Amino acid sequence: MSAALTNPGAPATDIDADLESVRKAATGYQTTITTALGLFSISGVVFAEDPVSLLTATGKVLFGIAAALALLAGLAAIGAVTFAAHGWPSREQKIGKSVITVKGRAEALRDAVNGLVLALCFAAASVLLLAAAVAIAWFWWNDPEAVRAAAAAKGG
Repeated sequence: MSAALTNPGAPATDIDADLESVRKAATGYQTTITTALGLFSISGVVFAEDPVSLLTATGKVLFGIAAALALLAGLAAIGAVTFAAHGWPSREQKIGKSVITVKGRAEALRDAVNGLVLALCFAAASVLLLAAAVAIAWFWWNDPEAVRAAAAAKGG
C-alpha cells in the first residue's frame, strides 16, 4: 500500500505521483469495463430474443429484473471508473492571486482509489447479473407450449 494512503501527512509529491498512477490505472480499466459490458450487452440483444420468447411469465419477469439490474450495475461501474480516472469536481477559491483547492490532494487520491474499487465491484456484479439473465433465458422457466410451437415453426 502506498505511503500516501496510509500517511495523510505524506509529502505532496508522493500523493501527486500516487494520484497520477491510480488515475492512469482507472483510465485503462475505464476502457476495459466499457468494452466488456458493451460486448456483453450486444451479444445479449442479438441472442436473447428467441430464448426470452420461450420463457414463462415468471421467467420473463426474472429475466427482466436480472437484465435491468445488470444494466444499472454496468452504468454505475462506468460512472465510478470515470470519476476515479478524472476526479470528482472540486471547488476552488481565489484569494488575491493564489488559488486554494477546497478538496485536498490526499482526499482526491482516496476518492480515486475508492472509485476504482467500487467500479470493479459494480462491473463484477453486472457480469454476474448478465450471466444470471442468460441462465434464466437458456436453461430455466421455459414454457413447454412455446418450445413446442417454436420447434414446429422451424420444421422440427
